[in-house]
Amino acid sequence: SCIPDGAVVYVASTAAVTLTTMPAVRLVNGQQLPAGGMTVVSQNPVYVLGNYNTVGKRPAAIMGDAITVLSQAWADSNLLADPSKHYDALGNAAKTSRPAANTTVNAAFALGPGAESTKDLGNGQLENAIRFLEDWGGGKTFNYAGSIISLWHSTQATGQWACCTYYGPPTRNWSYDTLFNTSPPPGTPQGVIMSKGRWSQL
Repeated sequence: SCIPDGAVVYVASTAAVTLTTMPAVRLVNGQQLPAGGMTVVSQNPVYVLGNYNTVGKRPAAIMGDAITVLSQAWADSNLLADPSKHYDALGNAAKTSRPAANTTVNAAFALGPGAESTKDLGNGQLENAIRFLEDWGGGKTFNYAGSIISLWHSTQATGQWACCTYYGPPTRNWSYDTLFNTSPPPGTPQGVIMSKGRWSQL
């Protein structure tokens, strides 16, 4: 399908969230976006598979209940003949069964972190607001240019944050995308600052 320039695309499921069924949105083949950029919004968790907005970078945003980045090495169940190697089926396996690869994402993120864990343990803080499911050990890098904002806690992806059981953290090469100074992502909220000054009559 053809998505128009500058589109805001809302995708969601109203199916009930249960322990065995969780509606989610997965973005694939997102290396090149429409010329005017694109924003994807969902009330569900969003998974970004592989490089995103890396060809002719455009203003882009992703907003969801939670955002998980799956690297370029993610072995999708549609691509492998051996079911034992499908990453989708390895959720309970050791993280070493899901090795990551260097991956780049260029987009603003509006997302919810998990609820705070036990008192004084936090929820992973900013560096773990973006979620992972792979082993990024051995110097694998997640390159990210964008802007991150958390205005809510996830209501669907509600598991407590816990490092290093389900994923090994990447080398984080993160930066603010200065493209947003002149070209904010489509549909993103805008703010106006009002300041009080002296009144005078000429």
